[in-house]
Amino acid sequence: TKLTLTPSYYFGGKQGLFYLTGNSDIYLDNRFSVASEIGYYLGNINGNETFTHNHSLFFGGSYHCVKEQADFFLAFQPGVSYTQANGTVYNQENVKASVNPLISFNAGLNYYISNFFHFFISGRYIYGQQNNYPVVNLSEFRVSAGLGFNIHVLKKNNKKSCLE
Repeated sequence: TKLTLTPSYYFGGKQGLFYLTGNSDIYLDNRFSVASEIGYYLGNINGNETFTHNHSLFFGGSYHCVKEQADFFLAFQPGVSYTQANGTVYNQENVKASVNPLISFNAGLNYYISNFFHFFISGRYIYGQQNNYPVVNLSEFRVSAGLGFNIHVLKKNNKKSCLE
């Protein structure tokens, strides 16, 4: 489980955006997990807000390659976003919010330092677009890093990792 301040590069507006993100993984075995992530949009660097709202939710699977304390992972996680373009940026009045489909690919590393904590770094590419007028590209690349904590609810699985 992780909670972090996540910077991103928004390709549509060539801007840096920020999110408060929470992530959770449920490991099915040493190689597969079910993962979810929620991102709450906080704003951008330059103050010229492209979005009034740009929140997201992802859910999907991850493939893990574990070697001792290191856990490399790749994930495919479809999701949805709740977005509303800033009307002043697009010279529009009464811009409506919309729910939009997203596709994301995530890769990273968890490094376990104890049974209760781990360091992590991950990068997520997101593809999508706001479906109502104005149509806005939602593609971006997010980077998260920090300290995560582990909640053990299932018995540890001793199956071999992908490197063995």
